[in-house]
Amino acid sequence: MINRLFIALCLFFSICHCKETTNVYLNFIKESLNSDNIAVKTEAIRTISSIGDKSSISRLKKMLNDQSDTIKIETAVALYKLGDNSGKDILIKILEEKPNVSMKDSPVKRAKALAKNLIRAQAAKALGEINDKSAIPVLKEISKNDDGRVVDESIISLIKLGDRSGVDMFITGLDSSEKSVKEKSCEVLGEVKEEKAKAKLRELLFHWDKRVRASASIALGKMKDKESINKITSLLLDKEEIVRMASAESLGLIGDKSAIPHLKKLLEDPNGLVRLYACESLFKLGDNSGESFVMSSISANDTDAKIKSIQILSTYKIKNSLEKLKELYQQEENQIIKLKIASAILSITKGD
Repeated sequence: MINRLFIALCLFFSICHCKETTNVYLNFIKESLNSDNIAVKTEAIRTISSIGDKSSISRLKKMLNDQSDTIKIETAVALYKLGDNSGKDILIKILEEKPNVSMKDSPVKRAKALAKNLIRAQAAKALGEINDKSAIPVLKEISKNDDGRVVDESIISLIKLGDRSGVDMFITGLDSSEKSVKEKSCEVLGEVKEEKAKAKLRELLFHWDKRVRASASIALGKMKDKESINKITSLLLDKEEIVRMASAESLGLIGDKSAIPHLKKLLEDPNGLVRLYACESLFKLGDNSGESFVMSSISANDTDAKIKSIQILSTYKIKNSLEKLKELYQQEENQIIKLKIASAILSITKGD
């Protein structure tokens, strides 16, 4: 009887300690919503949605009135991911605020108009992410005659919402003489999984421009195109790091375990980020060969490597990393990275 009571008490205190620990990280994330730094506030909003904290919905709704349109857009998307679509009207309002400017206006006015249109493009993109078909008429109207960036994002959102009438524009873009257009077209067609583009994307795996090769590889990965596996595997030996990273990621997205031996070889790549992308794809394919390297990379001096390793540990809930993450949380001075660490800890401990 005494032993049972002792065990019950130990369990009770363990649960209390776990909840107290969780509250430390959650409170830090919530406090970061008050930051004056837009980048920090944005990261906090994204973190709230990624950990699924519905207790923050009322706080987020108030942020739809923030002075920054960027914050309004991020908040609207976060609310949608938490099951609340109250930010849709804000997104439409931002999108419809078209600046009135001409080439005759001063450089300052034109610069402000450019900045405004970049924000409007973000709003158009967000309308596709919140998956509300009532936004289709507005997006169609905007796509007819507006700033190029706004038009592109409006068409992409329309495709996501089921209106694929604009997809041919991006298929044609694959033949453009401008590499930036080719790259963007690859990204879009992969995102919307356009089957008609597969053959051309396979050709672009060997384009002279490294970014086009990388974008084509990721696009085919998102389409889970098994016919491209051998070609993408050959790109693991590409001289450009960005292409090796993209091909490693692509093989993980395709999900064919025949790629495992090739990805394991990439764990010896001289570039740390390439190795991390190989580790991530191995995890996707059920192989944890790269776990120790990912664990060691959270202490890397390279910011990109540190962020990537934290994301991998969070996604695959690597419990062995918890103590190291908690230690790193105490030491980290970069607020954005600290938010990512807090998110990872909460993700890994969720359900315990």
